Amino acid sequence: MSGNELRDLESLLTSVLADPSGFGQRLVEQVVDRLGTVSVPGTGPPRTVPGTLADEQEEAQDRQILLAAALGACECWGSDPECRSCGGDGMSGWHVPDAQLYEEFVTPAISRLAQAARRHTAGTTEGTDDEHHLAGQQ
Repeated sequence: MSGNELRDLESLLTSVLADPSGFGQRLVEQVVDRLGTVSVPGTGPPRTVPGTLADEQEEAQDRQILLAAALGACECWGSDPECRSCGGDGMSGWHVPDAQLYEEFVTPAISRLAQAARRHTAGTTEGTDDEHHLAGQQ
């Protein structure tokens, strides 16, 4: 080891020994910033580095589970004949939808569809996005 390396090591050890917990916490925070979601004791809630594939997949899976509950479907949506919950029968309406989630996810879509249908029925020919979307589904 060279003299410079020894001085660097001594400087590092001095800073660690002067405040070992502070040094450890700063080190963990740097690792957290580079790796993604981790809870560091004493620093508040877990932090997430946005845009990582794992985070996006977890968010999509959570959204799928919530939407399934809103529509009364099994988490597998009835697509898994080996599913322990539904045996492949868990499509929409398989059980009673969760009222709060239904209100959050489904009611706004139904309202928007009803508004577009009323405009369409009333003979509006302005060509709104809703009408184009509605016409594309017929």
